Amino acid sequence: EWRDAASDAMKGGAGAFRDALAVEFPSDPKGGIPFFGMGEPNRPVTIYQWKSDWQPARDNDVDEKYPNMVVDWYPFSGRSPGEIAEAADYGGKEGDKAFLTSWAAGNTLGDPALQAQRSVEKLVARGFGTITPVADRQQDGEANAVWKNGIWMAVLSMPRAQEKFTFARGQTVPVAFAAWDGAKSERGGEKAVSTWYFLSLEQPVSAFTYVAPLLAVAGVAAVELAGLRGLRARKSPAGTHRSSGAALRGWIANFRAQLTRRGKRGD
Repeated sequence: EWRDAASDAMKGGAGAFRDALAVEFPSDPKGGIPFFGMGEPNRPVTIYQWKSDWQPARDNDVDEKYPNMVVDWYPFSGRSPGEIAEAADYGGKEGDKAFLTSWAAGNTLGDPALQAQRSVEKLVARGFGTITPVADRQQDGEANAVWKNGIWMAVLSMPRAQEKFTFARGQTVPVAFAAWDGAKSERGGEKAVSTWYFLSLEQPVSAFTYVAPLLAVAGVAAVELAGLRGLRARKSPAGTHRSSGAALRGWIANFRAQLTRRGKRGD
């Protein structure tokens, strides 16, 4: 959760920038803690980045920014003259992906099929200028975010099992965060970043941990009950059973009488 005065997605061309959030951790924590700024050549980092414009996917294009726009024809999109083409149309049966060059080149930023499936991109970096998306089959992050009253609230999930380690209970893993504010034209390296935080995953807790306090309470109650029964079992001189309250009052009266006698004797 973080504050952001406006909800921004890349609508309307090259002059618009997205809000985004990234979570980073060492690709292999056993290799040591890398530099938090995109890792190191021998100590890479894995990054999951949520992108605000990927969440609406197909419904986030120029025609959403300009709903009254008019076109003549998008050739090689498979659309008829006068119809507005979406990016995914170029990968359709009647389209030609070669005319959406970034998609044809394998750039995930231009892959409408991937963006329609998830709003998170998984990447690996080994230093400044080396960030690279993993293959489509390894894209396994999921996220959902809501912007309300100047605050983004996001939930990002990823598999515990990564390529070189598993997020296991009892383990401590360094994690770092970054956020981009599209309204401030932040993109690429222009962002708010944190240094490493240390995420400690809870140890497994046995059922006995929860049962033990109940057993202790039950044991104390049993001892107290046994004591009360012992007091009730004491009989009065007339042979009748006395209540625990009567027995206690009798003991106090007897103790006071003894103190009185000692006082009179001067003990």
